[in-house]
Amino acid sequence: MEVSGIQGLNSLFNINSLSALNVQDTAAAEKTGLSFDVFLRSMLDNINETNEAIKVSQQMQLDVALGHSDDLIGLTLAIEKANASLSFTVQVTNRLLDAYREIMRMQV
Repeated sequence: MEVSGIQGLNSLFNINSLSALNVQDTAAAEKTGLSFDVFLRSMLDNINETNEAIKVSQQMQLDVALGHSDDLIGLTLAIEKANASLSFTVQVTNRLLDAYREIMRMQV
């Protein structure tokens, strides 16, 4: 059995697509209207990746439980990847909701 490492975790926190949201580039992003679009697409991609990681983890758990596989290291890595991905998604969602609530509390 070969251990491939945890390279899959690096893609979970890859936020390069949000470069349009830098402070220096905010004016250019607002002119083109891409800042929210880029952010929304990256969040949807993150949710899809989280869902896929959870599905892979569940399938691997089922395979080990049924005796079709004995790759416990791979199972552990898949579970941790799904856990980290879900934790990241929940934290981002919580921050977005907090920001929304703060905006709603502002008096005009």
